[in-house]
Amino acid sequence: MCVCVCVQHRCTFNNDRHLTYTHTYTPYVQGQYNVSVCFAGREIPKSPFMVTFEPNASNVTAEGPGVDEAGLLQLGQATSFRVDSSSE
Repeated sequence: MCVCVCVQHRCTFNNDRHLTYTHTYTPYVQGQYNVSVCFAGREIPKSPFMVTFEPNASNVTAEGPGVDEAGLLQLGQATSFRVDSSSE
């Protein structure tokens, strides 16, 4: 997979003394990605960068009647629960 960060409007100029930019992206599929970083329409040195995204289940929670230890479930009756995989 390839993530190309060549579109200027997706970057934020930090207005710091080093004149840096910040770009945020969210991978939705586990695996290796080639991240290309461009400035003024040209790739920067060492680009593309190979990065690997792996799931991190340590911040994932589940709650609701379908997973509540104190809950009483009825046979033949649907139940539900909510999974929160956000890290914020």
